[in-house]
Amino acid sequence: MPSENKRGKPDAVCTACGAYGRNVVMNEDHRCSPRKRGAWRSMLHPDDWKECDRCGGTGRRAGQRCDGCAGEGWHIARRARP
Repeated sequence: MPSENKRGKPDAVCTACGAYGRNVVMNEDHRCSPRKRGAWRSMLHPDDWKECDRCGGTGRRAGQRCDGCAGEGWHIARRARP
């Protein structure tokens, strides 16, 4: 079970903007902006994600959003499979 301070590992990534998703419906549209739409793609393999070295997976450093992971706590370790 993850620490209360750590963010859960994402389980999807948007095909258009690269946003990370948690608990999303796969292949559902993701509205990136008023003119741009993508779709969620599964990223569930254990090797898909790497915990951020800067914040240790919390998404925060010194009380501020971590600039290493944009507050997500995770990095994509390998590309999404089509």
